[in-house]
Amino acid sequence: MLVNVMFVVATLAFAFGLSVATYRWFARHNGWPMGEWQAHRPGLAIAVGALSMVVAMLFALARGDATLLILPLLGGLTALAWTAIARVGAQAALILAPLCVVLLIILWIAAASQTVTADLARSVVSVAGLSIESAVPSSPAQTSGAF
Repeated sequence: MLVNVMFVVATLAFAFGLSVATYRWFARHNGWPMGEWQAHRPGLAIAVGALSMVVAMLFALARGDATLLILPLLGGLTALAWTAIARVGAQAALILAPLCVVLLIILWIAAASQTVTADLARSVVSVAGLSIESAVPSSPAQTSGAF
């Protein structure tokens, strides 16, 4: 696949988290209105943002390579663009950040279970002393059962 969906979702989780965590500062600095959470419960908004960024960075750490550098860079630029373009609408990140985190966790678990399933299939085939080609018939003529 040309685009890694988990990387994009992790980048969005980081971006929306950063936007949520920093919106109060941008709103006060620019005179924008704030929602209920930003005005009266800033700690909760910052916690949601920080948690989203932590989960995204855990994904980057698990993925390794340059992801640890690229994800926060792209996430920071996306957060800046999101806040600058959406302005007051940037508060929608309070909903989008947790949604991205949940989607990232679901995709991460699904990818891990596929890896485990593939590894399990390989180990079962190797324990049985078969090759992959003999364990999985490639044409219907090789099957010996009537269906």
